[in-house]
Amino acid sequence: MRALFDRREAHRATLRNLLQREGYENLEAVLQEGREMGRKAGLQEGERKGEMKGKKEGRKEKTVEIARAALAKGMDAGLVAEISGLSEGEVRAL
Repeated sequence: MRALFDRREAHRATLRNLLQREGYENLEAVLQEGREMGRKAGLQEGERKGEMKGKKEGRKEKTVEIARAALAKGMDAGLVAEISGLSEGEVRAL
C-alpha cells in the first residue's frame, strides 16, 4: 500500500515539476489552455466550412441565373441542361 502511495506521490511531483517548467501554475491552467486552443480550432474549422458552403451556393446561383437567361433567349432546355450541368428537370423548373 505504501509503495502505491509513494508512486502516486512521485507522479504528482513529476507532473508539478513539468507544469512549472512549462510556465503553468497548475493542471487547471493547462486544461484551460487546451480548451481555448480547441475552441479556436473549432471556430476556424467552422469558418472554413461556412466559406466553402457559401462559395458552392454562389456558384449554383450563378449557374441558375445563366440557365434562366439562356432559356429566356429561346435556347432548348436540353441544351441548357447539358451546358450548365443542371438536370433537365431543374432547367424546366426555372
